[in-house]
Amino acid sequence: MVSVRPLHQACFVGLPSPLKGIGFILSLAFLSGCVWLGDDRGLIVDRSDDYLQAISHQPLVVPPDLGLIAIEGGVEVPEVETDEAPRYFPKEPPKPEVLYGLREGESIRMQRLGERRWLLVPEPVSEVWPKFMRFLSEFGISAEGEVAVYGQVATAWIDASDDGGSPAQTFIRDSRGEALVGARDRFVFRLESSLREATTEIHARHLSDKSEAIEKEWPDASSDSELESAILLESGRFLGANIDTSAVSLVGADVRVRPKARIEEDESRAPILVFELDFERAWATLRLALEEAGAEIQDLNREDRVIFASFSKARLRGGEELGFLGRMLRFGRGNSVDVRIEISEIGSNWQVSVQGDDGLATDRETVEGILGLIREHAS
Repeated sequence: MVSVRPLHQACFVGLPSPLKGIGFILSLAFLSGCVWLGDDRGLIVDRSDDYLQAISHQPLVVPPDLGLIAIEGGVEVPEVETDEAPRYFPKEPPKPEVLYGLREGESIRMQRLGERRWLLVPEPVSEVWPKFMRFLSEFGISAEGEVAVYGQVATAWIDASDDGGSPAQTFIRDSRGEALVGARDRFVFRLESSLREATTEIHARHLSDKSEAIEKEWPDASSDSELESAILLESGRFLGANIDTSAVSLVGADVRVRPKARIEEDESRAPILVFELDFERAWATLRLALEEAGAEIQDLNREDRVIFASFSKARLRGGEELGFLGRMLRFGRGNSVDVRIEISEIGSNWQVSVQGDDGLATDRETVEGILGLIREHAS
């Protein structure tokens, strides 16, 4: 015959009698504790079914000797002037001006670095080129010379001295400075692949026949910087309105499409990030990319071209930051990695290398993850 014991007795078979009694008492306490934890009066109150106990009450009745008064604002709200470029975070650099918003992360922006400015378009040069040439045509500007391999186009001279005329003539009269009134004007544009793949930079120079730099193929600066900025903004508005237009130019396809930021290997086969930029822009791009990538910058040394920064290990793995429980489980193991980032000259370009904060080599996976984050956020 098979004997069947109650559950609480079966659990304590083989134990001495005193221990059986203690175990039985503990099991009862545990079972009653579980009930208490889930009870509405216990530690964890479950109110998900409280609505089943709801009852209706009598509607509110206003006494006949009292009147109903509409609720009104006690203070008149003054009109607030619109700020064209509000700076909600005064300790951070202002974000580039968005000309036309597309999908998140895809917008035409005016980028600035000191006195330099250029337009950033989230499309490859082969698609931007025909739209830009259409802008020149509809704006009343005729192209005089194109150098496809450099993505460069120069316009004919424009005489904006008389009233009326093309949109470009009216635009020049309204935008240029008083010092150049009565002069003839022209523009030189350069379309280049940007730091990220499938993005384009549009640079511009304004020239006046009163300037001494009219013979230069690509002047160091514009005769009128305000006109340079204005023509870029005008072209940005046109491209933003025609961003969905599908067109590919064979001329634009001839422009060098290699992005200005790419990951390569140095002579020791260690991964590096190459910037095809001058030092001023390379340093500014690196610093801003680190901030955008969520790195904590510990120290900046522009003279030695070195940055000490700390990266989240979770971010480098491509995942999200650890929650409270994850941080507790990893307590004492370290959730960040400290590195030394150096930018050095390589020919006419600049390379970014990553080492441990002690100056020694760190593992390749960490280096590639950091360089990938920098390239992803470079602009």
